[in-house]
Amino acid sequence: MRDEVPAWLRVLPLEDAEVLDGESAWLETVMLQIRLREGLVLAAFEELHPGLIAAARELADEGLLDSAALSGPGGPRAVLTLRGRLLADAVTRRLTDIP
Repeated sequence: MRDEVPAWLRVLPLEDAEVLDGESAWLETVMLQIRLREGLVLAAFEELHPGLIAAARELADEGLLDSAALSGPGGPRAVLTLRGRLLADAVTRRLTDIP
């Protein structure tokens, strides 16, 4: 497993490392970026996850995502509202459970 870790990271005293597959990497990306003030850039992932923007609009209608950020300059972003921050795990799950 250590051979799969980038060389620059091998200098750290690691016992083991986790290598994420596509779906796990997607979940981690959403989970981390959705919590940023800037939110998650949806257009970057819409091709891989069709229906992502539609799901985000539903969440905005429920008051969990900022609706203005979905139509803002620079493309749609998923930005949590105050209520959405309290339910960030549920928002993440709904965004990543798109067929």
